[in-house]
Amino acid sequence: MSLRSKVSRSPRVVEPNGFYHVSPRGNDGRVIFADEDDRRQHIALLTKVAWRYRWRVLGYCQMTTHYHLVVQLPHLGLSEGMRQLQASYAVYWNRVHGRSGHLFRQHFDGRPIESDRHLLVALRYVDLNPIVVSGVFRPEQWPCSTYRAHVGLEHAPGYLSLSAFHQLFADSPARACRVYKRFVQDGLALVSDARAKRGR
Repeated sequence: MSLRSKVSRSPRVVEPNGFYHVSPRGNDGRVIFADEDDRRQHIALLTKVAWRYRWRVLGYCQMTTHYHLVVQLPHLGLSEGMRQLQASYAVYWNRVHGRSGHLFRQHFDGRPIESDRHLLVALRYVDLNPIVVSGVFRPEQWPCSTYRAHVGLEHAPGYLSLSAFHQLFADSPARACRVYKRFVQDGLALVSDARAKRGR
């Protein structure tokens, strides 16, 4: 699966089959996932939106104040799908938690992915985000990301295009899991080195 060497840098100008890394955050840094019910509801809404707009979701991770999504758009629909996802989840959140007003920042952070290497690194970054932000020791310890499905530790959720993900790394799912594990381990070493340097 090859990308064009360059894609428009505007996250609102999308191209058919383009790849994007989307990272919406809570307004004023507020919590957007308070409990497991919130996390399940967001996954249910993401699944509906991905099906409606024919997104290929390659990676996803829920944190507490934000989430990450790596998605390919065979039929465009990034802004439309994100508006539906954000609005539907905000309605749910305000109703359940007795809040009002904007849950998310007005403009979601979405960046075009501009090369094959950029795509692989973005996927690894999403799966390693719990280690960088929350301090867990290994990515498989975080249940709210696609890492466990990526490496064959659990079945893929309905929204995840696992076969498309595997094709990025190898010609068979088993080999792709092994290659991606090593790739993530390399990234984990980089994170550990950076922490050690900060500690010194």
